[in-house]
Amino acid sequence: MLSNGFRKALWAPSSAAAFLAITLGLPPKAHGIVCGAHFQALQRGSCSTTTSQGCFVDSDCPGFEGCVVPFLIPGDPVLGRTRIRVDLGSGSITTGTPPQVTINRLRFDLDCVQNSGFPCTDQGDVVEYLGDATITTNCPGVTWTTTMEQGGNEIVFTPSTPIVMGQNVNPGDTTAGGCSLAFDVQVANPEPEPGSCSMTTSQLCGTCQTCGVMCPAGETCVGAQPNSDPSPRIVEQVVGCNNATRDCTCSPILAAGSSATTDLPLCPICTGDTCGCDVTTGQCVTPEPGTSCPGATTTTTTSTTTTMSTSTTTGNRPPDCSGAVASPNELSPPNHQFVGVSINGVTDPDGDAVTITVTGITQDEPLKGEGTGNTCPDAFGVGTSTASLRAERSGAGDGRAYHVSFRADDGKGGRCSGTVAACVPRSGHTCVDEGALADSTSCP
Repeated sequence: MLSNGFRKALWAPSSAAAFLAITLGLPPKAHGIVCGAHFQALQRGSCSTTTSQGCFVDSDCPGFEGCVVPFLIPGDPVLGRTRIRVDLGSGSITTGTPPQVTINRLRFDLDCVQNSGFPCTDQGDVVEYLGDATITTNCPGVTWTTTMEQGGNEIVFTPSTPIVMGQNVNPGDTTAGGCSLAFDVQVANPEPEPGSCSMTTSQLCGTCQTCGVMCPAGETCVGAQPNSDPSPRIVEQVVGCNNATRDCTCSPILAAGSSATTDLPLCPICTGDTCGCDVTTGQCVTPEPGTSCPGATTTTTTSTTTTMSTSTTTGNRPPDCSGAVASPNELSPPNHQFVGVSINGVTDPDGDAVTITVTGITQDEPLKGEGTGNTCPDAFGVGTSTASLRAERSGAGDGRAYHVSFRADDGKGGRCSGTVAACVPRSGHTCVDEGALADSTSCP
């Protein structure tokens, strides 16, 4: 699998990012005035198994590790959930003193037909936004709220204060006025299945007429579902500034539009004897030893007959995550060192052995800032059974609260998930938990 740094379609000035002023009704002498806003959209992954810490790009990982983006399992409450980071920046601006762009809104299209542009053609209810409570940002003094448009296909993010940047700011570069926001999405349903051209070529095809992949002359596209495209197991996401709605502006009369894309790689629908999906490869695989696929057929041989029976997991009860606690749940002293934190208290009503997997780590203080020690990341261990949390908190704050999300699996198809908290208190105080403000495993 390619690393995040190579697979993503990162920011690039689109043809919509530069507008001749004549199209806006200005005098002909104004030709050539341009206004640029640039974006970068990234899906969260994990560094290689040496550390398994969270990442968005290869540079987030230590040493020679790369950032690997997993395949998502549609409909799975844990393995179908992921985090998206959008970096804000600017391009060339040839108007105003000083030249600058103002971001009033930005738009994120959730489940796009491949290469259908921006705003994109909707594939259907494939990807869902998980709400404003999941938003974190390093844009100074800004909070974000959202509304939904295009029938729920597009999230409109509005900052509490418009974001103003000079020209040629790399997306997310906080030293030059750029910044980022991140939020969670869930792959709720499989994307519409592509079809195939007639047997002459058997190449994939879709119902979208603007996808760039058409069947050869004389062939037809067979079996494609509505709104499908020829890219199996990939849902395209688009973030951008819509010129028509003046989401980004450089002057009272000049607006900007630009966009960037990112892909969510999806596992296929796995059935039969290979009912599981390997999220590192996107391939259907057989279940772990001792478990079976729902509805799988098994054979039992006796001295006189062979009996066919159906073995399912319907009799298995899932683990219980309601009693989960972090151990230890208090990290002291605040010496900036990593402390291993395990998750205890998960039980299984059938007595099955339970495997714990950390799925995410957040905290209620910024990773960098006054009194925090300015270290990052502050945690790692996503994808493993133990979280490593940095014993650190702001000297001017009310203690740091870490939130460790996890999944518990009984090896027989039963799962539960939950979140436990660990505190780095101020001396003589308890932590005041202010919510999941920042991803502990990445550097802003």
